[in-house]
Amino acid sequence: MTLRELIKNNARTVVVSHLGRPDGKVDEKYSLKPVYEYLKNILPTKVYFSTNVANAEMENDVSKLKNGEVLILENVRFYKEEEENNEEFSKNLAKPFDIFILDAICAKMIIIDILYIYNNSMVMNCMRVAVIGSRGLQITELDACLPVNTTLIISGGAKGIDTCVRNYALAHGIPYVEFLPDYRRYGKGAPLKRNEQIVSCAELVIAFWDGKSHGTKYSIDLCKQKNVPVEIHILQPASSLA
Repeated sequence: MTLRELIKNNARTVVVSHLGRPDGKVDEKYSLKPVYEYLKNILPTKVYFSTNVANAEMENDVSKLKNGEVLILENVRFYKEEEENNEEFSKNLAKPFDIFILDAICAKMIIIDILYIYNNSMVMNCMRVAVIGSRGLQITELDACLPVNTTLIISGGAKGIDTCVRNYALAHGIPYVEFLPDYRRYGKGAPLKRNEQIVSCAELVIAFWDGKSHGTKYSIDLCKQKNVPVEIHILQPASSLA
């Protein structure tokens, strides 16, 4: 269990999580207080709970932690800024921390690589590279395309290019994030919404396009609209980048 390992190594640990879809408003049925009640009974250390999130009061709560202790924050989805992916909210949430451990699998995003170190600007100052492409294409090597300072690879969890990218990231030990379509929330528009999330998260987009895929073309156009740098490789289904 991740928490037990952190406690054993005298880390001051803060649990940041979400539950349900309270739409940016406090809803007690989605509170993480029951999680706190459970953890304080099973963990071999003092466990605290705070309703302060992404503000100076939260920083104060974190500063009071002693080595080996745990703080559980209230559901971050009680804040509309979390749902909006607000950058200032993210920075304030990340401010007191040195290490971020991604230890979750959720409906929209699969996070691979248990430990990811980042600075006080969260992942904003890291080189986040999205690699996207048509499902009928294959690539076996990305070394020639990826910047040498790539710290996170982002993709969409589909067949074709996305699968190749996933395999490459795992083989080379590069932190990797998949954004998956949330059909329950967005219906038929889920794949395009997923593409928007990918572009919004990336500092550079590398697109492998067969010249036909509407989804890949949509993402390329979105990069241009949002002034996100995009590198386009046009390949035929029978070809590959090796």
